[in-house]
Amino acid sequence: EHLIENMKKNMIVSLMCFFIASMIMVVVSLNMFAFLFFWEIMSVTSFFLVMSEYEKAETKKAGLFYFIMTQLSTLFLIFGFTAMANISGSFNFENLNGAGLITVNFIFVSLFIGFGIKAGIVPFHKWLPYAHPASPSNVSALMSGVMIKVAVYGIVRYVVDIAQPPLWGGIFILIMGTISALLGVIYALKEHDIKRLLAYHSIENIGIILLGVGLFVIFTNYNLTALATLSILGALFHTINHAIFKSLLFMAAGSVVQATGTRNIEEMGGLVKRMPFTSSLFLVGAVSISALPPFNGFVSELMIFLGFFQSGALLSPILEILMFTCLSLFALTSSLAAAC
Repeated sequence: EHLIENMKKNMIVSLMCFFIASMIMVVVSLNMFAFLFFWEIMSVTSFFLVMSEYEKAETKKAGLFYFIMTQLSTLFLIFGFTAMANISGSFNFENLNGAGLITVNFIFVSLFIGFGIKAGIVPFHKWLPYAHPASPSNVSALMSGVMIKVAVYGIVRYVVDIAQPPLWGGIFILIMGTISALLGVIYALKEHDIKRLLAYHSIENIGIILLGVGLFVIFTNYNLTALATLSILGALFHTINHAIFKSLLFMAAGSVVQATGTRNIEEMGGLVKRMPFTSSLFLVGAVSISALPPFNGFVSELMIFLGFFQSGALLSPILEILMFTCLSLFALTSSLAAAC
């Protein structure tokens, strides 16, 4: 039994190495074949990591659901990449700004769904609260802190480098980001499982990142370069920040779960005295994810807020109403996150 346990641990470590390597290779891929190949390795290795405790019924359900969703993500990416290759005549990532509007819209929707499933955007988010509680905490830290950011990278690479979406695309991203951010934090507020709570906060923070991306597309369509740059930098900065503090929170949560034997927050108490080092680290992560100054989450969210504050430069009453509504809901999301 001891030998089997050691073999299991060695297998998990090996899979984590392949998982990390595949995420790096996705980001540096120069063509669609390489991107999809390493994307699929990333998906399969993460599936086996989710299934580490396969003897549990909860893990089997989570693993099956995650596998179906991640393959659905790949399917939509294949649709988008195939359409891109038909336009450019190449499987390299080429600029498509001169292509037909209908085809570009189809590519945008296909890739947004494909990357959105992996990123956990509402309504494709349900695999996150299943997969994270079932996974070891170090795996959850990698998946929530890093893997879903690879999907964000795919969205950003498309809108910045490959084809600028039309105005409706920016509005669509902005609305989806607002919905994801607000629903993610509302789901988290009612959750008592500490790892599932953190999974819902990943949905919230992906929504915040999408707010910055949506603002970038809208401002770019109006040729407001400075505001577009501020928005995309805020989104990218929050991507890095979330990778850091969410990984910290999941590792700290894993330490708490291992020490207490439960994931139910209502059964925990007095941990500051019993686990002072873990409590201090968790406090840093909690303040950061709540976007309270002077920590990193505050700075990146402030950049996105500043983009909203300057939206009066759009000179469109309808867009200004949309911006004000999204800004209000974003502010509500931030306050609810701090409460949570």
